[in-house]
Amino acid sequence: MSYHKNAGKYGKYWNSIQFELLKGPRATNQIVDTSPLVGSLNIGNKQFELTITEMNRIIEELEDAKHRWKVAKSLGQLEKTNGTYKP
Repeated sequence: MSYHKNAGKYGKYWNSIQFELLKGPRATNQIVDTSPLVGSLNIGNKQFELTITEMNRIIEELEDAKHRWKVAKSLGQLEKTNGTYKP
């Protein structure tokens, strides 16, 4: 787990984000026809066991969100009075 003394400036969840690989029988004795569980993503007090395909989907969604935010910011669409702002 990463820790930074000034983590508050990075967001309230920054210090709590970590990933743990699945180990033992749950990692090795999985059904062949399904996407295998890889491990668990922990954010705050929440834990999510993920498959490779779910991890790829999360990565794609977050990359898209970063891009949309950068474009909206550059076009001035993040203000409450214009653009795509949603409360």
